[in-house]
Amino acid sequence: METFHKLSLSFQRISYKKMIWVKMDGAIDSMNVERLCASIQGALHQGREKFLLDLKNLKGFEEKSVQVFCDRLKNYRKRINLIPPDFADAPLRGWLENLRFSSRPSPARD
Repeated sequence: METFHKLSLSFQRISYKKMIWVKMDGAIDSMNVERLCASIQGALHQGREKFLLDLKNLKGFEEKSVQVFCDRLKNYRKRINLIPPDFADAPLRGWLENLRFSSRPSPARD
């Protein structure tokens, strides 16, 4: 588990799907978004697995951070699927859809 300012991440490898499930809890803001993206980019760069970013337990997502998040991860969008946060409003969903991050249901556990 990794912890950044107001945000914690847990990683679970789902071997049979060649996927890494990243569960996020807390809030994504300007204090942690760069470090979050660097961590995800580093993991994506090291392997060939797809990533499922589980945002459903997020409590908040600063508007500027949404743009940074999408900009930093756009080159990996074919390997990233999202479970959107419960609070996802039209602007947040719009950002994610414009970058063609797709929403997925939670995977079955390994």
